[in-house]
Amino acid sequence: TALLNKDLKKLRKAMEVFFAGIPYTSHKKQESTFQTIFFSIFRLLGLYVEAESATNDGRIDAVVRTEKAIFLFEFKLDNDPTALDQIKAKEYFRKYLLDQRDIYIIGVNFDSDKGNLIGWNDELLSKEYNRWKILPAAFMILKIWTIAKCPFFDSCNTIWNYYF
Repeated sequence: TALLNKDLKKLRKAMEVFFAGIPYTSHKKQESTFQTIFFSIFRLLGLYVEAESATNDGRIDAVVRTEKAIFLFEFKLDNDPTALDQIKAKEYFRKYLLDQRDIYIIGVNFDSDKGNLIGWNDELLSKEYNRWKILPAAFMILKIWTIAKCPFFDSCNTIWNYYF
């Protein structure tokens, strides 16, 4: 329920406890091992999760979607501090900007020797950034399409009127 309630502190704690319970003999010291475990946890909980979600500039390690939010996860080993910077630099969130849900970006670090979750940084993208950085161009195209007798006129016009 932590994820459904967008409570990332509780989610982090739950993940720390889970990973701490995995015997050291059961994990390989690779990012993909931790990614697979992370993916499995969310799938077993019945959540929509996508691993290695392709974008125009790379792959997001994991994307979890709920009714209220979209969570983008980037995983790194040990004390590599670049997870959030990578999400921002490559703008992995960009393909979700037209979605009305909150978008969270989360960088997670795993200790490759002990198998623990050792770092977690998260940010909520601002609604203003989410919507208005991309919307003017996208909706100008929709408006032109609408004027040109868009076959989906009602849908285009509804979207246009919602945002402008």
